[in-house]
Amino acid sequence: MAAAEACVMPRETELKGPQEPADEKKKSVAKRRGGRANSRRKEKNSGQQTAQEATAGVEEETRSNFDCSGAIAQICEGLWVSAVSGTRMGASLEAALLEKGVTGVLSTLGDATTNSETFEHHTVDVTGDCLRPLHAASDFINESISEGGVVFIHSKAGFARSEWAVLTVLGYMIKYQNHKLLEAIEALSDITKHTISPAGKFRRELVQFEEEALGEASVTEDWVLADETANGTKNHSLSRRKLAENLNDRRLLKKKSPHK
Repeated sequence: MAAAEACVMPRETELKGPQEPADEKKKSVAKRRGGRANSRRKEKNSGQQTAQEATAGVEEETRSNFDCSGAIAQICEGLWVSAVSGTRMGASLEAALLEKGVTGVLSTLGDATTNSETFEHHTVDVTGDCLRPLHAASDFINESISEGGVVFIHSKAGFARSEWAVLTVLGYMIKYQNHKLLEAIEALSDITKHTISPAGKFRRELVQFEEEALGEASVTEDWVLADETANGTKNHSLSRRKLAENLNDRRLLKKKSPHK
C-alpha cells in the first residue's frame, strides 16, 4: 500500500503552480495588446511625419530653384518687364536679372519691402495721380540706361495686366525717346502686337505729362474723353499670349507663377 501511494501522480494544479485569477489574466493580455498597438501607431506616425518633411523639403527646393528666366521680357534696349504674374524678388529672379545685365529695379508694387541689395531701386508711388510718379520713373529709367545700366520694371500682376507698368514705359518713351503720346502708344502696340489703350482716369494726366515733357500736347480733348470700353478689344495693357508671340518665347504661354 505504501508503494502504491508513492506512485500517485500529483494533480495538474500542483504541477503548474498557483494560477492567476481570470480577471487579472484578461487585464494582462489587454495591456500587452495595447502596448503593441501603441507601438505600431507611433511607428506609423513617425513614418508619415518623415515622409511629410521629405515632401516639404522637395517642394521648398523646387520653389527656390524655379527658373524665372522665362518670366521677364524685353520691351526695348535696356528695359525689361515682368512677363508673368507673381514674379517675387528672390534668388532665382535675381539670377535671371543679373544674367540680362539688370542694374536697377523700378517697382510698381507700391512698397519697398521687396527691395534687394543687389540692385538700385526706385518705387513708384501708385497711390494717387500719375503725373509726378511718371516723371520720377522716367528719370530713373533714363539715368540708369544712360550710365550703361539696364532697368527691370517689377509689377505684381505682370506687365500684361499692370496699368502702372504700361504708364511708366509710355512715360519713358515720351520724355526720353521723344515720342508724341499717340506715337508712343502705337509704338508699344506694335512691339506687343496688342492694342494699348490707357485707362480713362489717367488720360488727362498723360496729356499734361506730354506737354511738360515735349512742350506741347498732341492729342485732342476727344481722345481724353473717349470711352476706352467702347471697343471690347481694347485694353490698357498687354495680353500674355501676344507678348509671348512678339518675343518669340513660347515658354511664356505655359509658364505659371512660381509662388502661387
